[in-house]
Amino acid sequence: MAGRVVSHKAEFLTYVRRDGADGWVREVERKGTAVGKATTPFDTGGLADSLDVRRRFPAQNPTVRFHWREAHAMFPEVGTGLYGPLKRWITPRTAQALSWISSRPGGGRVFAKRVRGQRPQRYVKRTMEELFGAEHTQYFGWPGRPPKP
Repeated sequence: MAGRVVSHKAEFLTYVRRDGADGWVREVERKGTAVGKATTPFDTGGLADSLDVRRRFPAQNPTVRFHWREAHAMFPEVGTGLYGPLKRWITPRTAQALSWISSRPGGGRVFAKRVRGQRPQRYVKRTMEELFGAEHTQYFGWPGRPPKP
């Protein structure tokens, strides 16, 4: 997942002159951590806890990087199965059926020949838009490259 924030240069330079680039980066890091954890889907809390916000101060390009360390972080963002990039049912490769333990109260083992998948929740996109505004955000989604013109 990737995206880019395109800010008005005059706005950015005004802020940088007032507080310095490191002030801007620290403010984005502080707000971004709170917003990122608030917009991340919650089941067990592992995904929200895996948010890692890092700041860098290269001379010309101060950067704040948001990274969800969980291996499955991409799936709630882009969706799976019929709702994901491949747009197909989730089916078992070698077994006769898929199987999992239901998370519903008193739920037991569930078997299914196929499942639809998970709808995308776009929590990375919502984090970027809440921090920087939709007009400044270019969201690339999966696989994280800008769309071809």
